[in-house]
Amino acid sequence: MKNITIIIASCILLLASSLKAQETITTPTLTPKTDTLPKKVKEFGIGFTSLTAYSLQYRWGNTKRLFRVNATITGSTAFGNGTSGNSQTNVGNGNNIDSTTNKNKTPLNFSASLSFSMLNLKYITKKFGLMYGPVAGVGYSIINSQSTQTGTNLTNYTYNSSQNNGSFPITSSTKTESVTFQPYLGFVLGAFYKINKSFFLYAEIAPNIYYARTNSTNSTKEVNNGSANYSSTNNTSAFNNTFGLASLSNSAATITIVYRITGK
Repeated sequence: MKNITIIIASCILLLASSLKAQETITTPTLTPKTDTLPKKVKEFGIGFTSLTAYSLQYRWGNTKRLFRVNATITGSTAFGNGTSGNSQTNVGNGNNIDSTTNKNKTPLNFSASLSFSMLNLKYITKKFGLMYGPVAGVGYSIINSQSTQTGTNLTNYTYNSSQNNGSFPITSSTKTESVTFQPYLGFVLGAFYKINKSFFLYAEIAPNIYYARTNSTNSTKEVNNGSANYSSTNNTSAFNNTFGLASLSNSAATITIVYRITGK
């Protein structure tokens, strides 16, 4: 009986030692240590889309899931001048000379957007992984242009001993403006690469369904400073509603470099 008790006690001790050894052995995995024990992180990033649009990003969460606020802004301006002329000789010793000067000006084309995303991060290797998640946002853009045309008609017309001389300078200016408000809802698909513990590189597309409301106005003013001495103004306005699908191609991909702060 005593020998049986010793054998049972020995088996219990061997089993306990085996379980203890199994607890201390780590199982190799492709996912990094932070993937099993998520740490709190904050990220500050700058994004680039086709080298024409730039965004500032703030992200917070952990190494498995991030919440992101993204603000994008773009702008452009242009200007130019041009001239044209016409000379015509009529029967009866009449001369008709037209000259026109054009000036085009686009003070500023401006667009901005603000979006919120929830990004899930899935590591494939210790440095590379995939990300995905929903995104919702709103965009605003304004496009305006101005053009001025100054024309002069000089007439020196003689027929049957009667002579008529006249000068009719006319200035015509046109201003157009288009304002678009565009909310959208979509899904982020992308990948990320860990450069080091502080810097990460993200690449993504965000296909979305959008609704756009565009209001357009056009104003034309014409002034004749010659003998007619008149002025006229014409104003028109219109609106347009659009539904569509955007950002499906890789040309709309955004590259973002972020600085990460990791907490405990």
